Amino acid sequence: MFENVSENLVKLLEQNKQPMTWAHIPPQHMPEVCKVLRTWQREPEDWYSTKRIRKLVSKDNRTQSSNQQSIFGKLDQRFPECQEDHQLFKIFSVILPTPEDLKKNEPELLELLKDYRQKKDGSKEAISHYLDENWKPNVTLVDVDWETKREDTKRTPDMGFDPTDVAATLSDQFKSMPLPSPDGRSKKCIMDYIGYFFEFTTLSVASLKKQIMIEIGLGEMADYMERIRYDAFETARGSSATNSAEASRWPRKYHVIHMSNVPDYVGGPLTSFLYGAPLLESGSGTGLLSCVLRNPPEWKSLDQFLSEYLLMYDRELIHTHFGVRLSKETPEMNLATTGPGLYPLIPYYLWEKSPVERSGLEKLMSRPAFFKWMYAHFLKICLPHLRPFTSFTMVYAPLNLTVFLRLISHVADLGYPAHWLSALIGSLCEGEITTTARAPRNFVLDKAQVDKIHPSRTMSVKPWAAEFSTLVTLWRELLPFGLLYGGLPAYESVTEYSIKFPEVHGFGLHVTHFMPMFWNQNAFGRPAQGPEGSRSLLLDDEEGDTSDNAKKIRQEAVRVMTTFDWKMDTRTITFWLRDDVMEQMIDEEWEVYIWRTDAWCSLTKGLVLQHANVERRPVIRP
Repeated sequence: MFENVSENLVKLLEQNKQPMTWAHIPPQHMPEVCKVLRTWQREPEDWYSTKRIRKLVSKDNRTQSSNQQSIFGKLDQRFPECQEDHQLFKIFSVILPTPEDLKKNEPELLELLKDYRQKKDGSKEAISHYLDENWKPNVTLVDVDWETKREDTKRTPDMGFDPTDVAATLSDQFKSMPLPSPDGRSKKCIMDYIGYFFEFTTLSVASLKKQIMIEIGLGEMADYMERIRYDAFETARGSSATNSAEASRWPRKYHVIHMSNVPDYVGGPLTSFLYGAPLLESGSGTGLLSCVLRNPPEWKSLDQFLSEYLLMYDRELIHTHFGVRLSKETPEMNLATTGPGLYPLIPYYLWEKSPVERSGLEKLMSRPAFFKWMYAHFLKICLPHLRPFTSFTMVYAPLNLTVFLRLISHVADLGYPAHWLSALIGSLCEGEITTTARAPRNFVLDKAQVDKIHPSRTMSVKPWAAEFSTLVTLWRELLPFGLLYGGLPAYESVTEYSIKFPEVHGFGLHVTHFMPMFWNQNAFGRPAQGPEGSRSLLLDDEEGDTSDNAKKIRQEAVRVMTTFDWKMDTRTITFWLRDDVMEQMIDEEWEVYIWRTDAWCSLTKGLVLQHANVERRPVIRP
């Protein structure tokens, strides 16, 4: 059945045809969908054999159960009426079909189960052998591409999910409806509940398919939402790229955007609010819905969570600046109301779209407060705090300076004066700012650290000035205000550069905690390693290196990039940079490294630019 369905899907997609009338796959995504379907059609490799997967299920479920108990305490058993299913899963790591399905499709297994219930010698081993020889793992649960690229060469997919919990989640959708009694049986089994879900869903889709359209997109969440907002897809949305009338009917606004825990990985609510909120309809019940699953133990409160990502926790300020309010349907959770052991950010929070009345600067921040907030975001992106890369609950710091430019565009639309924003951009392009903000001094920020006003200090951000001025040049025509600053490079003097590294070895390469760093080793030797070395050198404040040598290095001998593309298979970085800076670094025989921003140490050896294969590609004005 599965093979036939997947083969038919592939044939239709390869002919650029939509396989269903009630779902749409954009043509540019069809090849990737076909690639995955073809992967699922292949026989599982040895590392994904039934025998090995059953062992992983057993091990991972024991670990998962122990972790859940430590967090939530002892939980009630789901489906207590299905005790035999629970026991068989504990022993064999499978959920068996209903007795009717076993009798029809696997009578041999049914007989083996009868022997097992009668405690016959060898019956347990016989069932295990039968399962390993005749059952196949569900290949749709594994990302084969990821498994072949991951650092763990043992290829050990995560099997910590419990099918019982999956069944419970599915059946919860219909808990107000009575489950039909299975024919000829007094007791239900777990597959009865799963089967009923799919039966009911199939009937629902059949009755609704003329009234719904599901758009299936493939891509990174923030990028996809931004493309929807600005209608920036490669082809027009809709079933016909040439039918502009049809394409115009596809929505650009939504009532609810369900993001699950994706924000955990891409910048939290700052990313959600900048990219998601503009796509929302206004009013009660609309909103951005998300939860925290990557790092719940790191958050003591919603205020702390907002402080870390937004550098802002006051609900009115958030409403004024992002146009969202926390819904009354998801009141702020705390330990007193959620019970012992439950972390406050695990529940789903709904941020409703709420119109903001514009009244000049009256409800906006004062100039000092605004500049402090913006510079704090800049420093947080460029100089993230040391992060324990071995932690299972690490709070990611994945953003680059294009997000800062998006924030500048966003606050301009709120009514902040153009000359404020122009002055801010000019200072950053020159590489020197005067501010009461500081780079993060803790792994996770809280309200007190966000509110703290430090002594005003003039500090160097010269290591990022080349990149920032390059990005401003590329973004200039997109900014909703004019610039007074006259020191930007010409558009034609910006180039896309690619550099291939001979070898890359390291850990945690899937986490976006890296930056290309260019270093003048002829003048200053090798760069120092670790947070007390490299981060301290880049940090021009009371906790950084304030020596004359460090000041000279920041000014003349180190340049850092936050915005780049990395191809692991070819070990190639690609980035935009102004030509005058790049050619100077090549002429002076600077080295380029890929540097970690979690451990603040080098991932690669230094590569002398004069000896590197530096490819150039002109940036075409859109």
